[in-house]
Amino acid sequence: MVLYVVVVLRVVLNVVVVDLVVAKVVVVLVLVLNVVVVLVLVLNIVFVAVLVLNVVVVDVLVLNTVLVVVLYVVVVFLLVLNVVVVLLDVLYSVTVLVLVLNVVVVLVLVLNVVVVLVVVLYAVVVLLDSAVVFVVFLLVVLDVAVFQKSILFQSHLI
Repeated sequence: MVLYVVVVLRVVLNVVVVDLVVAKVVVVLVLVLNVVVVLVLVLNIVFVAVLVLNVVVVDVLVLNTVLVVVLYVVVVFLLVLNVVVVLLDVLYSVTVLVLVLNVVVVLVLVLNVVVVLVVVLYAVVVLLDSAVVFVVFLLVVLDVAVFQKSILFQSHLI
């Protein structure tokens, strides 16, 4: 009977040892599962970091696009300014041409005055030669009076 008790105790001990081994295996499996959970959490953190980096990249691309649009606007503004400068140069050239034409007109007017003076002097000489000084004098006086009346008349119109 002692042998039987020893055998039963041994079987019980074997069961306890097996249970301890199974418990150790379960503990190891739980530790492995904990490591897997930690790895999954680390992978989730990496995934979130990648998403944040994607948001940053999108923000940088949007900022880049905005900067490109601003640069295009600046280039268009500079082109418009160049066109304005060219138009101002053309206007300056036209102004210079008008001034030159005004000088030519003044010179033509001066020449006309000289021609008129020559013609008047010739007329005076001819009139003195023909002894009609008195008639010419009266005509000049009448012309001056008419001219003065026309100036007065024109001044009333203004």
